[in-house]
Amino acid sequence: MKYAIISDIHGNDYALKKVLEDIESRNIQKIINLGDSVSGPFNPQNVISLLQNKEIICVKGNHERQLLGEFKNMGKTDQYSYKLLTKDQLKGLDSWKSYFSDGEILCFHGTPYIDNKYLIYTVTKNGVRDATDDEIINRLGEYYNQYNVFICGHTHIPKIRKIAGNKQIIDVGSVGLPAYRDNVPFEHKMESKSNCARYTIIEKNNESWITNQIKVKYNYQRAAKEAKNRGRSDFANSILSGKVL
Repeated sequence: MKYAIISDIHGNDYALKKVLEDIESRNIQKIINLGDSVSGPFNPQNVISLLQNKEIICVKGNHERQLLGEFKNMGKTDQYSYKLLTKDQLKGLDSWKSYFSDGEILCFHGTPYIDNKYLIYTVTKNGVRDATDDEIINRLGEYYNQYNVFICGHTHIPKIRKIAGNKQIIDVGSVGLPAYRDNVPFEHKMESKSNCARYTIIEKNNESWITNQIKVKYNYQRAAKEAKNRGRSDFANSILSGKVL
């Protein structure tokens, strides 16, 4: 089986269109989306349509959870997207899975248990560092002994990490937002330092999984201009530079 795995589109339909075109050229059997798909100052309704047209398996991220909560508790990015989505589209988000497994790989947004926690990074009051093997094993919980390959998003930074027990963790990167600032659990930045859209291909080869992390060029200037025109210079700067300015 050959999978393409996407994550963290954040409403950026410009990036998603180019990523889907690239995937179509690569003889992919199945596409999995790991969530945080529509929350961004772009065109969330278009993102939903693109995902539906390709019959993509979709997993909820923390922003889908927030969009399905009370409007007054949402941040301004989620409120913007919520207003543009139809009732049917919101109902569709609610039907998304909390994880995906084919029996060999386990895919989720943040960790298997917490959608807004990083799996392979640890945030402290002094900044972000690589998580230790013990920290990662603890975050995987009972799933650590059930799978050898774990696939996540949420950090927006593509990375492959191997840990004790010959386990492999693949962070697929972000399709639509290459950098951001957050304050959970402490103020920090996550930066891919690239203006390309990112996704990952994994393919079973005998007993091993082969991983290919893909960069896709797209019209990021147009996406940044749209974000800026909607009052989100933070999104615009991140898309242009892959950094938090």
